[in-house]
Amino acid sequence: MPNDDPTNETARVARAYHDAWTNRKGPEALRELMGEEFVFDSAMMHIEGREEFLAGAGANGWPEAAITTLLAEAYDGDHAFQLYTATNGGKEVKIAEHLIIRDGQLVASEVVVDGRRLHGIRGWLTTDAHT
Repeated sequence: MPNDDPTNETARVARAYHDAWTNRKGPEALRELMGEEFVFDSAMMHIEGREEFLAGAGANGWPEAAITTLLAEAYDGDHAFQLYTATNGGKEVKIAEHLIIRDGQLVASEVVVDGRRLHGIRGWLTTDAHT
C-alpha cells in the first residue's frame, strides 16, 4: 500500500490519539491530533467541540493506574475502529471506539462501553462493577 494512502494517515492519527489518551499525555498532546469541530459521543455523554471535550471528559483523563490493551484495530479510508480493554483495581472494561479522521485530524469519536464498568475502573463506584 503506498504511503500516501489515506488509510495510513487514519491509522497514524488514531494510534497516536489512543496512545495519548490511554497514557495520560495531557490535553496538549490530544489537542494537536483533534480538529476544532471534534465530536465525542457515547451513551454517557455527547460533547461538541475540541476545547469543550478537553475541558470536560478530556480534563479527567484516563485512569492513572489503568492497564490498557489494544485487542484489535481496523482502518479504512477516514474510519478507524479500535477494540481495547482496560483493567484497574481488579476491574475490567471492554471498549469499542469508532474514530473519524479527516485531513490528518480526529473529527469524531463514538465509544461503545458499559458505563458502569467504565466507572468501576475509574474507581467511581464502591460496588463491584461486574454486577
